[in-house]
Amino acid sequence: MALVDAFRGGDLPRAETLARRLTATRPGAAFGWKALGSVLLAEGRPRAALDALERALALAGDDPECRNTLGRALLDLGEPGRALEVLERARVLRPADPMVLGNLGVALQALGRTEAALAPLARAVALAPDSAAALNNQAGALLALDRAAAARPLLERALALDPGLVQARANWVRSVEMLRPDAPSPALRGLLVRALDECWCMPQRLLVPSCALLHAEPGIAAALARVAAHWPGSPTLAVLGGASVVAALLDEALLMALLPRVILGDVGLERLLTLLRRALLVEVEQARLDADGLALLVAIAQQCELAEFVHDQTDDETARVAALRAELAEALRWRAPVAAERLAAVAAYLPLGSIPFAERLLERDWPESLQPLLERQLVEPLAERRQLEHIERWALTEDVVSRRVRAQYERNPYPRWRVSEPVLTPASDLPALLRQRLPGVELEGVVCPETPEVLVAGCGTGEHAIATARRLRGARVLAIDLSLRSLCHARARSEALGVAVRYAQADLLALAALDERFDLIESVGVLHHLDDPLAGARVLVGRLRPGGVMLLGLYSERARAAVYRARALVDAAGVGADPVRIRRARQRLIEAADEERVLRPLLDSPDFHSMSGCRDLLYHVQEHCFTPSGLADLFNDAGLELLGVELDPTRRAAYRARFPEDPTVADLARLDAFERDHPLTFAAMYQCWVRPRAGARPD
Repeated sequence: MALVDAFRGGDLPRAETLARRLTATRPGAAFGWKALGSVLLAEGRPRAALDALERALALAGDDPECRNTLGRALLDLGEPGRALEVLERARVLRPADPMVLGNLGVALQALGRTEAALAPLARAVALAPDSAAALNNQAGALLALDRAAAARPLLERALALDPGLVQARANWVRSVEMLRPDAPSPALRGLLVRALDECWCMPQRLLVPSCALLHAEPGIAAALARVAAHWPGSPTLAVLGGASVVAALLDEALLMALLPRVILGDVGLERLLTLLRRALLVEVEQARLDADGLALLVAIAQQCELAEFVHDQTDDETARVAALRAELAEALRWRAPVAAERLAAVAAYLPLGSIPFAERLLERDWPESLQPLLERQLVEPLAERRQLEHIERWALTEDVVSRRVRAQYERNPYPRWRVSEPVLTPASDLPALLRQRLPGVELEGVVCPETPEVLVAGCGTGEHAIATARRLRGARVLAIDLSLRSLCHARARSEALGVAVRYAQADLLALAALDERFDLIESVGVLHHLDDPLAGARVLVGRLRPGGVMLLGLYSERARAAVYRARALVDAAGVGADPVRIRRARQRLIEAADEERVLRPLLDSPDFHSMSGCRDLLYHVQEHCFTPSGLADLFNDAGLELLGVELDPTRRAAYRARFPEDPTVADLARLDAFERDHPLTFAAMYQCWVRPRAGARPD
């Protein structure tokens, strides 16, 4: 009874202690082993749970509860085939058990049999209509079949029943991320605000529905119409709507949730903020800015800082801000008073840290509304600079391209980010991770120690390295990059999130001299920026332990057609890569996209809407792009075998429907045919899981 009470009360360490005591004193009693397996599974240790549950089943015979828990453990380990066998027998023994039916449906879905999964999942909901887990499982299958509209109400019911159910949150995000509502929806707006406030996902995944909702709001639609009529001029605040438009924007909870968290990436809303910033600058200069105006200016400044001040500005505007900056510098030099609204105005155009004597701002008391600006533009950059002493420095090569790439990312660390994607279920080991990422993959020969050694080669600002450390249990992650500024940002984010990652400045090409070997190497968005991607791939292969695997992310030639055309237009105009010229180039490309359809995907790219992203997108000093046949050549020359290419669940279902004989997308000829019909499938990049080919050694 003490064991049951501890388990139900969530005291898993005590429950495990009691279960182990029971199995030691009564090793022939099935209950102790079943309880131990349930506790270990609840602790996120499915591999350890498996042994206990199999022993319980051997002692108990056909115990449906034990079989259901064993099936769940096998699902967590990424073994849906074995899970299905166990769960089919459990259904025979207990045909009206909603938990058994739910797990059975999940197993069928994981095996690519999603249509067959719908019946047991729907039956589970009918038997347990108040089960958030059952509702979420049914919705997950509907999402895999591209039936988001049917899935969404199920997920909203699940979240009403269990607001903290992480899987339901993740599926709800999937159900709305491509939704474009054309009318106001208070319920949808409320959930979007909640998702942003509670960090259900990377906030940019919510941009499409959020921006569509904002455009549908009458007050914002009217403001957008006024902006369209006056763009790119300099209308006064009164012309843009005066105090009423300021109040309307401040009252829009969704907009206020977005501005400090994510670059909007919407041309209409960007222009609204740009003209409002321009008009509010005049209000500041003429000492007419009221409290609401200051609050809006601070919110706009947070958005502008996120985008690294990529928004359009006139020459006159730039000169006036420069004068205001000089005024603030002089005041700080002599420790004279500084008006809060003048500080906010400068912060909307350039980092506060760029003002001489800026650290003296932290010596003063400021209105609460200004604290986010001071934190983001002064406190956090200072904390990042202090990370320098904690970053290892290794040999850098004299490779000319490496030096140019390093210089680019020292100027503009990329990507800039603040919120990481929640990890639903950390994988217990490397095979389990691969089965999560490549459902149906064959893993003979893949091995993983209890504490896998992981290398992230080219970690940038740390988003990828931190996600890897969180999704693989027990992983010891070494993350390297050329750029010290990027590494400082990465280490600061690791500290803030409490994720242990070891960072070092090093060139991927210099890793051949490294003594360490790794079970998993991830290099996403890196090889295509080398002078010779094959040379880089060979270096990485040489760092793998026997039985190890690699994840390589590489640009798709087809998916970057808009980028090629944009670069051609920028080159033809002779527009350089300094901030002023990048702003001008963006405006030219936005205008050109009205006429040239090929450019429109560019406007949907998150990279287009920040300074570092735009530099990376349009002005990178070195880039290679690949087709599936090019990938085949690269892998063959590097002595690599392709295990599969990652696809999001909806595209994976479409691919499997067309090529059921290739469940992991390991046949590049078939992938080529699929990509021809869906050229934006890999708009981010190909994410390829590979390992050394048996008997092959790279030259």
